[in-house]
Amino acid sequence: MPNTVNIVVVEDNLILQELMVDHLRQDEYQVHGVGDAEELADWMATQHVDILVLDLNLPGENGLSIAARLREVNPNLYIVMLTARTTEKDKSLGYESGADVYLTKPASPTEVSGAISSIYRRIKVYQNDRRVLTLDMQKKQVSGRGGMVNLSSSETALLKALAEAPAQKLDYWRMLELIDKQPTEKDKAALGVQVYRLRQKISDASGEEIVIKAVFNEGYQLVTSVRII
Repeated sequence: MPNTVNIVVVEDNLILQELMVDHLRQDEYQVHGVGDAEELADWMATQHVDILVLDLNLPGENGLSIAARLREVNPNLYIVMLTARTTEKDKSLGYESGADVYLTKPASPTEVSGAISSIYRRIKVYQNDRRVLTLDMQKKQVSGRGGMVNLSSSETALLKALAEAPAQKLDYWRMLELIDKQPTEKDKAALGVQVYRLRQKISDASGEEIVIKAVFNEGYQLVTSVRII
């Protein structure tokens, strides 16, 4: 299996965390383990995550809250929940919070691996779509049918945020925060220039003319598919 599928295991029991991480790495995935919501936030601030293996009983913010929050801001994230809660009500709440798969403990690493293999097949269909652009976070490059284009750090951050946002749409002020600008009309105009340059680069990579559109009095919306690696 390709190593471009990135998984984070959120488990505060370090023995179980290491066991799960080691097992999934044998399937050639990129896997990282964290112990709580704070560590997860630190990791996701700079890294793309395709699949979250999420224990529900965590110190601090619990797994249900984490799932609901991340599902709202990143609808493309896949979530596998692990929990000792076994009632139908618990399962229903898990799926309502954003789970794609709900596994009850004790779930073996093999069972988790099987669930992730099923999700991987869906990701692979998406990856094989030639219309989809690929954003490489480490290399700061976007590539597609039109070729490969280098991006600046701020352009990379903007494209990642747009791709992961609900409906791939962000308001002006959130985008200004991403590029360390102030909520002023002057900086809003500067953002417009930066988005114009990013639009040109994405168009070159995708071979499509319209890839980012302005949303009147709101912000900008990405109108092409982007896979992040």
